[in-house]
Amino acid sequence: MTYFYGERDKVRSILLQCCFDTEIRTYEVKEAILALTNPRLYDESDIGKFMEYFADEMDSDIRYALYCDILEYRLWESTIDFVLKGIEKLNPNNGVNASERLRLKELLRKLDSLLEQLLSPPVPSIALCAAEVKRRNTL
Repeated sequence: MTYFYGERDKVRSILLQCCFDTEIRTYEVKEAILALTNPRLYDESDIGKFMEYFADEMDSDIRYALYCDILEYRLWESTIDFVLKGIEKLNPNNGVNASERLRLKELLRKLDSLLEQLLSPPVPSIALCAAEVKRRNTL
């Protein structure tokens, strides 16, 4: 893994500038966002900046990169509004990127599993069950 020749902050700064520069092509913005998911460049505050700036983004490349970031760092709870807007934006006549659709499906599966965990009653652990059986056997 690289240490960016001691220029980590400078690399991050340039990549962030690329993300928010309107003169940069969208596929280059996508690559900059993906580069920032590198564990040595990642900063948890980036997702908030991205969500604010790209909240109404229609470009599939950029949305795909953001979905990758969300999945990589398990940020689906804090970015639920963005994910839900992504569902609204999926339009078969809109030339949607297959990769974007795949990442969005993956996010929905994660959210479904999270909701299932939240809504299901707690299951007693095997250790608790064993302790209860032992307690009953000693009575």
